[in-house]
Amino acid sequence: QLASQLIVTSTSIPDMSSYRLQYFMKSHDKCDAPIKSSSACAVAAQSLGLSDTSVVDDGQSGVTYDPPYCYFEAGSLKYNSDGSNTGSCTDSDECICMVRYTQKTSGSCEEPIISSSACAAAAEALGLADKTVTDDGQSGVSFDPPYCYYESGSLKFNTDGSNTGSCTSSDKCLCKT
Repeated sequence: QLASQLIVTSTSIPDMSSYRLQYFMKSHDKCDAPIKSSSACAVAAQSLGLSDTSVVDDGQSGVTYDPPYCYFEAGSLKYNSDGSNTGSCTDSDECICMVRYTQKTSGSCEEPIISSSACAAAAEALGLADKTVTDDGQSGVSFDPPYCYYESGSLKFNTDGSNTGSCTSSDKCLCKT
């Protein structure tokens, strides 16, 4: 489940004019992109509308029953400052995670968006006009990029990821960063 709250941050990554962060809570496995500072943990909690936005260091190191970094436990916002806890996200220890999206206009995505649901979430996070994924119906063409891209105001998805075209100003790739 991705939360609908977004934090917008500009940066100067080469070939990427800006990216947008999206925070969400996870109750299984681990965060692919954990929040690694207590201040970012507080911002994420506020963005998600959690009841507690005051970060408390959990004072733990290497425990197996709590997750690393930013998590929400029994109504409290907690932070494992050294990131050495090894527990998984659970219903009682919900991890607060982030994902970053960007549009790319040359080359290819280092981390492509490979599902249509994630493509729609990226379009929402990036504030694109079209947030409805349309299968591009192509396989292996060289003039469109693989997976998730934005072309002529339409959100498109190359389902099998076999297209070989590059990201361009007319075929903007949506990528995770």
